[in-house]
Amino acid sequence: MAPYVTSSIQTCLVKAVTLVVVLSFGHSETVSLGKRHAYISSIPFRNMKLAAPVVTSLPNASLRFCGVECLHNPQCQSFNYRSASRSCDLLGTYLCSGTKDLVYAYGIKYYDVEKNADVENLTTARADVKCRTDAVCSPKCTCTVVAFSSFIGDYLTPDDAVLAGVPESTTRDKCMELCATKPLPECRGINVNSDGSQCQHLDFLPSERPGNRYTSISGWDYHLRRCM
Repeated sequence: MAPYVTSSIQTCLVKAVTLVVVLSFGHSETVSLGKRHAYISSIPFRNMKLAAPVVTSLPNASLRFCGVECLHNPQCQSFNYRSASRSCDLLGTYLCSGTKDLVYAYGIKYYDVEKNADVENLTTARADVKCRTDAVCSPKCTCTVVAFSSFIGDYLTPDDAVLAGVPESTTRDKCMELCATKPLPECRGINVNSDGSQCQHLDFLPSERPGNRYTSISGWDYHLRRCM
């Protein structure tokens, strides 16, 4: 079972200064963004992009600038970069489900953005066979320590994305523990009633579905799952 910790930190703005290539695996590279534990990492597949909703499109942007902008944007989790036109699309999700979510796109490369990654875990994830064969290269997909950023008083409208099999009555900590033991794509956050009467596991990020939104509901809190 993955250990987890709770946190009230919601957003961390990063002032990145210098890019330094620290790792290289074939057609894949990992680049430091000038802040401890902040990296961008390309997958070892060329001419492929992640088919996902775009948070922001940036024209005339260097790879460094796209990485920094993603770090500054709390909705951004990854980006697709086209080197020829020096442009990128910031994405509100990231790749954990393998190559089935990648589509052919000439001249484009997909980059994971690690906002808080231990370099040892990052190296291990990128050396794993799943990275070389399935493009699952982020330690967020197999993290060993799970944290939750808390949005007190907010409820993320779940529509049909609530997962089944969650006990109707539980404590907040138990709700988090159950989420932390599931594979990341299956539980990316929770809504929990403060009295423990209801626990909802959500399989999406707030930025992935424009129709989903925060609602202030007394007694409810939203907790976003993160990897340490």
